[in-house]
Amino acid sequence: MKAAARGHEEYQLLVPWFVNGTLDASEMDRFSAHMAACASCRQQVESELAFARQYVELLPLRQPDTSRMEAGLEDLMARIEAPAATVRWQKCWPLAMAASLLAISLLSLIWLIPDGQVYRTLTRTSEVASGTVLQVVFEPQTPEREVRRLLIDTGATIISGPSAQGVYRIELPADANEKVVIAYLKAQPATLMLEREIR
Repeated sequence: MKAAARGHEEYQLLVPWFVNGTLDASEMDRFSAHMAACASCRQQVESELAFARQYVELLPLRQPDTSRMEAGLEDLMARIEAPAATVRWQKCWPLAMAASLLAISLLSLIWLIPDGQVYRTLTRTSEVASGTVLQVVFEPQTPEREVRRLLIDTGATIISGPSAQGVYRIELPADANEKVVIAYLKAQPATLMLEREIR
């Protein structure tokens, strides 16, 4: 009895689909067979059909006004296209401004550099020295101020260094007495190794 009641409830759920005509062919055949034997489902179908007829009669049969829809669509498209041009410019102007500032900066650098002067880094290695060049290795614990003092005392200039091995290349002034400077630097406790660079 319970299985028959459950089957009946399933058919009752199909009534709206039957009335709308949206059941597939096999469901339609099964439902029609059940309805032939079930007065309750026949009565529910008749009630749903009557309701559907009343609903259709109450609906006004008029065509939609498409002119308003077309005008609305045109207005929407105009609003979509107008900001696109503004957005493109808003995205581009910072880039244009940066490019302009870069060009101005480069031109001002060219204008500010005196003739004949070339920018050189502190770690240049291809520098051609005009004076005597020494290769010096200082004790690893030597403070920077001590190295600076030795360079000032001798008038030497660092050309490059320290290398990975701790070697500094220093150039002596043209008027310096090479033997005196070498003797002075070798006598310093901070100097670990010193030799004249052969060119």
